[in-house]
Amino acid sequence: MNPSEKSPGQVAFEAYNTSKGGLTYDGKPIPPWSALEGETGEAVKRAWEDAAQAVLRLLGVVEVLRLQEQLIENWKKLSEPLSPPGPK
Repeated sequence: MNPSEKSPGQVAFEAYNTSKGGLTYDGKPIPPWSALEGETGEAVKRAWEDAAQAVLRLLGVVEVLRLQEQLIENWKKLSEPLSPPGPK
C-alpha cells in the first residue's frame, strides 16, 4: 500500500474519532492513529482493521478488490515481452 493511502481501519478509526469529538465514551482524548504504538496500540489498530474488513465483506468490497488485484497482476503478465522460443 502506498504510504499516503489510509487503510480501511484507519479511515474507520478517524471517522469514529471525528464523530465522537475526539473523546472516548468516558471523556478521555482519543489519540491519533499514528500515536497508536506498542503492543496495545497495534492491538487497537488490528481491531479497527478487522472491524472495517467485516463491513467491507458485508458490502462485497473485499472480494471486488481481490479480483481487481488479480486482474492487475494478470495484465502485467500479459504486458511482459514474450521470450523467443527456445531450440527444438
